[in-house]
Amino acid sequence: MHDNLGVYVKVGSLVRRKKGEFLGCGGYGIVVSLYRAGNPSHNCADVFWANDGSIYGIGCSRIETV
Repeated sequence: MHDNLGVYVKVGSLVRRKKGEFLGCGGYGIVVSLYRAGNPSHNCADVFWANDGSIYGIGCSRIETV
């Protein structure tokens, strides 16, 4: 799935938050699912964050593949 910046994210991708974004749980994560949500609709991912051990949804434009 491409975000609006043309970045390719797929299930199983190793990701981290982009520089300048709030770190939240921080560290690295693995994409477990992709979907569209919001208004206007945009690409989102459920990410398992290793540091936190939890899954959170995030806009694909806020993460980058490693």
